[in-house]
Amino acid sequence: MAMDKNLKIHPDRAFPLEIFDLIVKEYASKCYNPYREMQSCALVCKDFAFLARPYIYNSVEFGPYGINNRNRLRLAEAFISSPRLGSSVKRVWYTIVHSKSELRDVSPPVNEPQSLVQPLTTPNIDASSSLHEFLTGVEDVRIAHLEVERHDAVCLDEECTRLSHALLKGLASSPFSNVTSLVVQSIRLNFKVILSMPSLRDLTSECCDWWSPWDDPGYDEEELQDITYPPHLLLQCLFLEQDRGFPLKLLFHFPDLESIEFRINKGSPTRHFPSWLRKNPDVRCFQNPVVSFENLTTIESNNAKVLSVLCRNATKKNAHAFPSLRTFIFRCDQNDTDDTAEALYDVLPHMPALQNFETTIKYRHEWLGDNVEVQPGRCLNFCRATLETFRIRFSQLHEIDFSANAFRLRNLVAGLRSISGSNRIKDLEIEFAQVLRGEELNRWKKSTLPVWKQLDALIADSSMFPALKTLTLSTQVSLSFEERHSITHEKKYWQVDFWPDAFPSLHTAGYQVEHAVATYNQSRYSFIRLPNETIVGTVLEEHK
Repeated sequence: MAMDKNLKIHPDRAFPLEIFDLIVKEYASKCYNPYREMQSCALVCKDFAFLARPYIYNSVEFGPYGINNRNRLRLAEAFISSPRLGSSVKRVWYTIVHSKSELRDVSPPVNEPQSLVQPLTTPNIDASSSLHEFLTGVEDVRIAHLEVERHDAVCLDEECTRLSHALLKGLASSPFSNVTSLVVQSIRLNFKVILSMPSLRDLTSECCDWWSPWDDPGYDEEELQDITYPPHLLLQCLFLEQDRGFPLKLLFHFPDLESIEFRINKGSPTRHFPSWLRKNPDVRCFQNPVVSFENLTTIESNNAKVLSVLCRNATKKNAHAFPSLRTFIFRCDQNDTDDTAEALYDVLPHMPALQNFETTIKYRHEWLGDNVEVQPGRCLNFCRATLETFRIRFSQLHEIDFSANAFRLRNLVAGLRSISGSNRIKDLEIEFAQVLRGEELNRWKKSTLPVWKQLDALIADSSMFPALKTLTLSTQVSLSFEERHSITHEKKYWQVDFWPDAFPSLHTAGYQVEHAVATYNQSRYSFIRLPNETIVGTVLEEHK
């Protein structure tokens, strides 16, 4: 911790300042969020107040606030009285809360700490372009437009875009550029400013609108023309949610990617990128696109077609796009015109080392047919040699007929049977979520019971799933208001009787109930295989 040598320390202290420093550091290290604790610590004495300040100002919030804003004035006082305090700021949250006209009226430029308290003298853009000059240790940055954030919308206002670009450009071009994590929400951005951040490793983008210098080769914002690109792009973690225009093909130039999470409908076409690259041969970071993402270990996505874009280079070279992938979480909505299944079957062969596969499928129509619906058996056969954990969750709208659940469960059991005897699955979890209404429960139990018994017989044979340790079954039942208040005890805890009937062999073949929850609307029932075969009874917890 850097200490200000100009600070006057009380001459009559009982201990050297170094001892106080060790006390504060030790105390802060044991706090999950030391902000409040350090505020109390600062009240002990002046020495403690000085030593606690870097923790108190570890995270600060800026924004286009008026000159009399209390937060703005307190920050100004702190930075002016202790010039070195700026190096203690590690996280900056920049919030946009006003419309374009208001921004120009209330936001004086922040070119130095003193400007935080000065009145507006020019119509220049707010606060952002020079924060890096006195905040030299910033590592995490978040920019959010609070007026539209909660509505999952994007602010396309040109002034808001300029505010964001000014802040990011300053941080990217600073000789102290240490920003490794960036979160942007509900704003419009040029991807060029992101690419120019030399230390960026984590990028989270929610409800943003992106465009790139190659989208319109004849146009480039004046304030971004002097931006330079680093020789190597270091991005490791990428999260996109409800974004528009993100150039997915650009990911081929992030060789260090370790984790990606996509919740987007589609990516942006990048047809102009090759011509732009030919005109900019000095941009070294784009010269060698990857064929395989060697470091990528985790993917979470809601769109298999988006992932198939990342497989194209590997497919051309007859290689695997994701040779080191260990965890794949896939969530999708299926309807009668859907081609999700075929896209998923194209992506899975590129994951030769997959160990954990979790999929959630939400159906917007009744039975769609084997050619349209995702077939668990085909998915499992792609990764049968390596897969250790498989979780599948079926979900559908309440107004859809529940009878298709029996067909889907039958397909799942058939798929599990197709890999029986030659698999490494240790954990298997099956869930039917939000699929039943109270009056349909008996019919659902009757239609699915024979299929559950087939699964019971399959798993009870230890040669079929020799590595299996845990089987977890989950269901949810949606009851009306009247049903909840008139439900009988027997119906409320229907799982207590149903699951033992559905899995009679597991209750007598060396499996024990490890964790079971049974309520009127939710059931979670887990079996765990014991080291030695033991006849085990069934005990369920009743949560009232």
